[in-house]
Amino acid sequence: MRTLVHAVLLALPAMAWAQEAPGCPAGPLERCVAECAQRFPGEEHRSERFACYDSAQAVTRPAGSETRSHLMRLWYDGGEHVSFVPYGQNYLLLTETNHPNSTPTSPNPANRVPPSYELQRDEAKFQFSMKALAFRDASFGRGGTNNIWFAYTQQSYWQVFDAGHSRPFRESNYEPELIVSHPFAPESGGSLLGLRPGFLNAGLLHQSNGQSDPRSRSWNRAYLQLGLYRDFSSESSLAVLVRPWVRIPEKTGNDNNSNISHFLGPGDLEVLYWTGQWTVSALARIRSIQIDLSRRIWPTAGWGQARSIQAHLQLFTGYGESMIDYNQAHTTIGLGISVPYGI
Repeated sequence: MRTLVHAVLLALPAMAWAQEAPGCPAGPLERCVAECAQRFPGEEHRSERFACYDSAQAVTRPAGSETRSHLMRLWYDGGEHVSFVPYGQNYLLLTETNHPNSTPTSPNPANRVPPSYELQRDEAKFQFSMKALAFRDASFGRGGTNNIWFAYTQQSYWQVFDAGHSRPFRESNYEPELIVSHPFAPESGGSLLGLRPGFLNAGLLHQSNGQSDPRSRSWNRAYLQLGLYRDFSSESSLAVLVRPWVRIPEKTGNDNNSNISHFLGPGDLEVLYWTGQWTVSALARIRSIQIDLSRRIWPTAGWGQARSIQAHLQLFTGYGESMIDYNQAHTTIGLGISVPYGI
């Protein structure tokens, strides 16, 4: 590959709060939350109930401790009023690949793309990924809630340097999801290799590139996702997300990528590590891996995290970076900017 240098630059309580504390008559957090639910029942007292929850959290955690881990911040519902919050990472990159997919193939004859012109190796890639809380189960008596989320992720590939062909978007992938999320109570106990259970998600996911034949590619999946975490300090934590899935079959003859499960496998595994200003993640499937490294660069202090900008480096190798590339292996490196994720 040629050298690429383009400068473009949720919530659960904290997990160890179960000590007696002044101001919370029931003592441990789980009982404090139950007391709030009893004192302020019904939708007409929602504001008071959530203020009580916040008060219970404040008095039952040790001074100076974080209110939730990085992983659980990503699934914090934001209290009474919910807008869009991050789902996956959000970034804009300039990338270079070693093998542009100029002639996509498919086992379905209707989806064999005829040769046109050679794609450029350099392009822009961006991902937008958000979710919004649709329904909340307000039964906090067991230390957790069952939330239903709508999520949307879009990943686009733009041949921005190809002026001769009017700088076209080579591919865009659209992923709407419906997710039921069950956070585990802090007192649920147990660990796996030092990792504590954070939540269990069940989801339905549609992914497609929104194009017509012969370039159409799509599939539907049902999945379970287990989120595990370990906190090392207020700034450093590890998260592991295990997500097996089952493909929902399509009608015979209409499947435009019938062998996609062979290339993308039965699920994925994501590992994230936060430390200070840095976030490192690895997303692995059966025949691919993607590694992302980001660091906050502006401003370094004085502003809230939500208004920060990060430098972002990404490496992908294997099959399925995009839908149209699901059965072609290549390696792509990208450099750009992103917004903070889980911090």
